[in-house]
Amino acid sequence: MSPTGEALCERARTGRFDGLPDHGQCQPLACRNVALTRSNTDAWRTELGRIDRRLAARTTLPPFIQHRLASRQAEIAAFLSRNPSTPETA
Repeated sequence: MSPTGEALCERARTGRFDGLPDHGQCQPLACRNVALTRSNTDAWRTELGRIDRRLAARTTLPPFIQHRLASRQAEIAAFLSRNPSTPETA
């Protein structure tokens, strides 16, 4: 959040600041301004589970793919540990 309480992507979208992220270029794993719902967190955990299963599979992956998956796995796990889900209101 900016000092005015407005999200940086909102400030960029309204054209008031150059070089800031915009909605079309959202990168939640890199964003420090992310708020997650339980369904967002569940989706990230599902992806993390898919990566875990792929890395644990008996078939050997090419080294580049194995490295990319392991990097993504670590990135998602770190992201989830930094960003707990936000309680949803009715």
